Amino acid sequence: MIDDDTDEHELFGMAIADTTHEVSCRYFHWCEQAIHFLTQRGVTAPDFIFVDLLLAHASGQDCLTNLLKLPALQAAKIYVYSGMQQDESEKYIKSLQVAGFLQKQPSVKLLSEALQALFEKANP
Repeated sequence: MIDDDTDEHELFGMAIADTTHEVSCRYFHWCEQAIHFLTQRGVTAPDFIFVDLLLAHASGQDCLTNLLKLPALQAAKIYVYSGMQQDESEKYIKSLQVAGFLQKQPSVKLLSEALQALFEKANP
């Protein structure tokens, strides 16, 4: 997960723990940190990457573009993780060529339910 807000990391971690899927997650505040980590020798590409579009140190769009260019991440499912309403930015998000959109939720329970549905859809 790439999000510059530590509170989002904590919320996301609690929500993942509440799903029925065995998932481990790494958290990065900046895109550059994630790219540095993901391009190290011996690092296995993740199944999923969640990127906040509103990053303080770089644009989320630039981050997504850079992630999508990495050959090692060809099989990773990259999702926009945002507080924007999906219908407000749907055309924009589709133009990014990502796997999908995950709306930030106001509670752990709602985020857990959204993640559960996403994981089930991605791995039937």
